[in-house]
Amino acid sequence: MRKFGWILFAVGASEFLIGGAGLDGPTFASSAILTVASFLIAAVGYKLRENSMRKERKIEAAKEAIQRSKEITFNMWVKSCRMDESF
Repeated sequence: MRKFGWILFAVGASEFLIGGAGLDGPTFASSAILTVASFLIAAVGYKLRENSMRKERKIEAAKEAIQRSKEITFNMWVKSCRMDESF
């Protein structure tokens, strides 16, 4: 999903530049429509990329929390030779 967001953002940004370059020419109306549509495409691509990166960070944080709890359990077992917390 992150790659798709990057692709949408890149396409939207390049079309935004192309449409913006034609605003002062004889095809003002079509260039204005192209500029607005490409800006919306770039915004959607940016949002998709940000959402996928946020989800990846959440997944990494969950994996780290699981790993930490496993390490704490192992260290407790090594110190006490038991798997439960009660002594």
